[in-house]
Amino acid sequence: MGDLATGSTQGSLAATSCQYSDDTFADVYRLQVTTPGSLHVEMDSDSLDAYLVLLDDKGNVVDTDDDSGGGTNALLTTMIEAGTYFVVAKPFVDKGYVMGPYTLTVQ
Repeated sequence: MGDLATGSTQGSLAATSCQYSDDTFADVYRLQVTTPGSLHVEMDSDSLDAYLVLLDDKGNVVDTDDDSGGGTNALLTTMIEAGTYFVVAKPFVDKGYVMGPYTLTVQ
């Protein structure tokens, strides 16, 4: 798990990534939000069908997205309060393991 800040972050899903509850590889990032408002998180990849999950500090799902970023890219646009959140970057697949590079952009 790493920390996520405003701007772009390069990542790559690999065998060393976390195994998510649906048996896909996932990278989990902590996001500290200091002021309430609109959160935009985009996951772009040419290698996989991007899927984003936003969790609150207790692990509850706040929002998810598959293809709102155009093509197979994911885009979350959600109103949130100040606090700690977790962004899960993973592929959208029915089963099996998908790996590859991606870019996360936070605004």
